[in-house]
Amino acid sequence: MAMGGREDVIMRPAILTTLLSVAFLYISSPAEQGSDTDGRWLSNGYFLARNMQAVLPDTPFYDPRWPIITDWGPEVYVSDTTWWFYDPRIAVGDTLSHIFGEGNFQPIHYRSHDNGLTWEFWANYRDSTSDGSAGIVNAYCEGSKLFATWGGQRGNDWSFIIFRSSIDGGETWPVRAELRVDPVWAGAVKSNVSGHEDTAFVSFTEGWGFDSLACWRTTNLGTTWTNRGFIANSWGASYPPSICYAAGVVHIAFQKDWDHQNDIFYMRSTDHGQTWSEPVLLGFDDQNHGQWPELWSDSLGNVAVCWMDYHGSPYAWTGGIWCRVSHDYGQSWPGLYLLNDDYLGYVGTTVVVDGDYLALAWVSSNSPPIVHVRESSDGGESWGNDQAVAQGSCYAPRLAKKGTDLYLIWRETEYIRPDFYVDFIKFMRNDLRVGISSPEISIEDEAGIGLSVYPNPFNLSATITLDGVEGGDKEITIYDVRAALVKSICLGKEEQKATWDATDNAGQKVCSGLYFARVETPQGEATTKLLLVR
Repeated sequence: MAMGGREDVIMRPAILTTLLSVAFLYISSPAEQGSDTDGRWLSNGYFLARNMQAVLPDTPFYDPRWPIITDWGPEVYVSDTTWWFYDPRIAVGDTLSHIFGEGNFQPIHYRSHDNGLTWEFWANYRDSTSDGSAGIVNAYCEGSKLFATWGGQRGNDWSFIIFRSSIDGGETWPVRAELRVDPVWAGAVKSNVSGHEDTAFVSFTEGWGFDSLACWRTTNLGTTWTNRGFIANSWGASYPPSICYAAGVVHIAFQKDWDHQNDIFYMRSTDHGQTWSEPVLLGFDDQNHGQWPELWSDSLGNVAVCWMDYHGSPYAWTGGIWCRVSHDYGQSWPGLYLLNDDYLGYVGTTVVVDGDYLALAWVSSNSPPIVHVRESSDGGESWGNDQAVAQGSCYAPRLAKKGTDLYLIWRETEYIRPDFYVDFIKFMRNDLRVGISSPEISIEDEAGIGLSVYPNPFNLSATITLDGVEGGDKEITIYDVRAALVKSICLGKEEQKATWDATDNAGQKVCSGLYFARVETPQGEATTKLLLVR
């Protein structure tokens, strides 16, 4: 069963919507919707521009047996075979985890009560007041508060944004608001949401060609709205703006067409959306397209934006995965990093930042595609090894972070028969404390040599205890995520404990992030993880 792009047409009159939908259905397939000289429509309703500087027409064929080198948790099926999904999104609260997506044109909600080990289908929010496609469903969660947005349309009317809020983890949704632009014929599409406590910010594109960027604010869970209006030109932005609100600053990354190229821009507001900075170009002024921006910010002033860019790519449809990092609330962007030097990055990137820790995920166009993850523990200055997390017909990965847990979801297509396929949502979680719920983490090898760490995570110092080690001099070595030696601690014959004060061999303090403690003895060896949180 083939399903085509729809979101880009929900703002048009019904008869034109029907004609365009038929056209998209005709060319749709799980991965691509055909191509022309400028680009191709994808099955999630997004437009993928072509690399006009390409010297190679298509990406090379790669061996599909890419080794899965990750130590993430088990791969969990979230959805079943009854839905076709596009671009799912994850939001994590105190006791509940939520996944939203468009399934069979409708807004779908799944919940987990056990940190992602199992999932339940919770609700289908299609209502009788809207007969249009839901489009991309975005959500924000804080504690038990939950905000969600998606697209709506009524008959021949122009499209609008539906906003709903819950204060009990999605048990009830007392507030439903329709965000409409003036004049109404402009239409509103491609929304995203962030917030804090009772305040929510919804950013969306409006107009026939997605030519305007807007950001509305509510301070009472969506009952009333302020700052309703245009904030920037976003012509050609077929991808939703990415928005985060943290430490009193609203951050938005968005895609727009300028000077005959799509590229990535950033804006911020320090007065709750009343005024905005001028758009800042994060990509390259080189006539190569940049697409699919995603943004994350924390309360310490760290902001990260990632996207796929054809800058430096020889291929027609794949490019580099780039990341920009700011450490001063978006005032400057000194850090620019390329995560994949094979330039096989495809549709969908995602990033999280928490202090000096960053994680970024993307899909490469290997055959079949692969979900990759890379992490940094020093604010992006260096990055750990490429982790191949999943392999299959994978698309649209999304990351989220809560405490020491890193969450990843993606859409994966599986064929029931050669001419019929379904989309599943899949989930994995990486516990940065090695997955043990006890505050004392112990890892033991087959020879009985063990290492335990307490406390973990730690702030100032951690005590590393050996177990099963007989007499003799011993050495504990500390490594970072790049496998670079950070610290060596020597123990005497009778010593079984060592304290690491979060410094390197030169006595300098190290940054927050993930580290590894290792001991080698005649009886065997053992390794464990330590998480430093300053």
